[in-house]
Amino acid sequence: MSQEAIEKTSGILPEAWYDLIARLVPGAFASIVTLKSLTVPKGLLEGLLLGLIVFYIVGFLLEVFAEMIIGRFWPRKNKQRNQYSNKTPINDSIEFWNIRHKLRPSQWQAVSKMSAESDMFKSFAVYFILQIMLFVFQILYTSNPGVLGHFKATHYLSLVRILPLETSLIMGAICIWYMRKLYKGAQNRLDSYIEINKHKLASPSAKSE
Repeated sequence: MSQEAIEKTSGILPEAWYDLIARLVPGAFASIVTLKSLTVPKGLLEGLLLGLIVFYIVGFLLEVFAEMIIGRFWPRKNKQRNQYSNKTPINDSIEFWNIRHKLRPSQWQAVSKMSAESDMFKSFAVYFILQIMLFVFQILYTSNPGVLGHFKATHYLSLVRILPLETSLIMGAICIWYMRKLYKGAQNRLDSYIEINKHKLASPSAKSE
């Protein structure tokens, strides 16, 4: 395989890693843990494809909720988009995607993988936050079923697994802590790669891409 083909293949891996780590893994976890019964098609291939699609959609929705809930307290985009700055959050800036073409594949893959892991724990964190909300919903319905009766809450609650409140609180806190740790590590790694490749990133061609 030629060097050009290797670089092109390596360039695809970060996106594949992101989908696998940041979406499929939390999506599979949330689906398997929450749903008490999963109906799987008889065919192995059909079940695998359906599972991947469902897990991806669930993971994507968790990612959206994570941005809505946790993202509100996350660093905002840097207004100075035309400058490379260590104040610009990774995965949340034009610069982050521009410099990928100037970094070696191994450098970009390392940052992308750590960033995907951070987003994975962000999705895990919001899942446990949703579990806390579901727990509160169950308590409210149990104490006053007439208020929420028209939603057929009994039927829906019987289909899902509600984790104990202590478990959701502890796991949510751990996921947020580890998410921040990975995020900071990925940001530091990216900053060091930017410093190493400063002469490339400062070129006119780099800024125009």
